[in-house]
Amino acid sequence: MGKLDAKTGGIRSPESAQRSPTQTAEERRYRTEENLRTLSRAHDIANDPDALRDVQQLAQKQMATLAKVAGHASGASTRTGSSPDRRTNVNPPKAAGRGGSSGGGVRNMGRASATSKTSK
Repeated sequence: MGKLDAKTGGIRSPESAQRSPTQTAEERRYRTEENLRTLSRAHDIANDPDALRDVQQLAQKQMATLAKVAGHASGASTRTGSSPDRRTNVNPPKAAGRGGSSGGGVRNMGRASATSKTSK
């Protein structure tokens, strides 16, 4: 074992993750070739009316499905800020009062209520 890498907090990165400039250049070339094939295929589809119509119909179906799923998942009350899933409410539960309208619960902790003051 050699020295640990100080930049990664003492964790040594695996040798396979380190790429040489030649490997990086090759990967870039492969990505560029793939992008060229993708653009060429898109051009072919755009120039074929039947294929373009089929693609547009499929895209509309998928968008409708996604909209239905997104609408169902978001819930109607999400726009007001409340969570449709009550389990995600992270606020602590409200403390119970001691009864009566004079308070005396958590809100008045450390303060005397008007009814508990005595005059001397």
